[in-house]
Amino acid sequence: EKKGMAETKAAMSLDAIPDAIIADGKFKYVLMEIKGPDGSKQIVRGTKSASWHDDIVQETRATLEPHGYQVQCLGGGRIIHQAPNVEIFGYSQAYGRANHDTSANLVRGVYPDHHVTWNNEGY
Repeated sequence: EKKGMAETKAAMSLDAIPDAIIADGKFKYVLMEIKGPDGSKQIVRGTKSASWHDDIVQETRATLEPHGYQVQCLGGGRIIHQAPNVEIFGYSQAYGRANHDTSANLVRGVYPDHHVTWNNEGY
């Protein structure tokens, strides 16, 4: 007997998805809301390999949609991560400015020993 799609997709719980995954150095980032069978939350993703903010969104969708999650981008910006400092700023031309305060709080939760700041300056 075939298992229902909902059963096979529920393999990844919301709690198993990190609130923030960021690289080292200077890079683009996005703030996204993910919704799944067990609820929703906001997450931060940033990587040096992304030429565009949308690259990060598409990569996140490819990772999470097979598990039954919907991914919506709430905005973007840039991060400079030089431990122990993290600076969040700027905006995305495609998605607009993320709520950097929300993003900073998510990053602080994952990197409690880092000094995380944000501002609305720059691009």
